[in-house]
Order: sequence, then C-alpha cells, then structure tokens
Amino acid sequence: MYVPLEVVSPKVTEALRRNRRATSNGTTSYGMETFLQDNIWLFIISVLWVLPWKGYALWTASKNHNKRWFIALLILNTFAILDIFYIFYIAKKTPQDLKHLFKAKI
Repeated sequence: MYVPLEVVSPKVTEALRRNRRATSNGTTSYGMETFLQDNIWLFIISVLWVLPWKGYALWTASKNHNKRWFIALLILNTFAILDIFYIFYIAKKTPQDLKHLFKAKI
C-alpha cells in the first residue's frame, strides 16, 4: 500500500525535499543535517542523557585503573548503553552509590 508523504507529514516532506541529493546510482538521499536542524531538541535531549553516564563511567574506570575499559568507553559511542553496563556490571556500583554521589557536597 502506497501512502504519499504529503499525507503522512507535511513538515517531514518539506524537510526531505529541501535536502534531497542525487547519488551516483541516480537515486536520491536525504542528509542528517536537515533532520538535526529540524529536530534540535532531539539532539539536546540525547546529549543530556549521554554526558552524565559517560562522565561517571570514565571517572569510575579511571579510579579503578581499568585502562582498557577507559579507552573503550572513551572511543565507543553506544548512547550510554556500554557506560551503564560498565557502571552496574563491571564496576559493581548500585543505584544508591549514584544517589550518594549526587547528594555529596562538592
């Protein structure tokens, strides 16, 4: 069943038309730049989600002298999945440890 894009969402259709590019095989593709420009709030939310997890995971790996985990966490961007795995399963931290960290005076 074919549904025209105009019926689905006029805003998405306009964004796709604005950033249409021809590829080598004659088809068209759409860039990520337009998607991020139209949905900047999605980018901001993802940054606010990833940065605290990545920071705490890197700090924990450094504190525990896990050089390989530190490098892996620094290089790989897995939307905080690897970071959360390291914190709770490798470093054996509990949610209470995170609460104490955020309640501690700096």
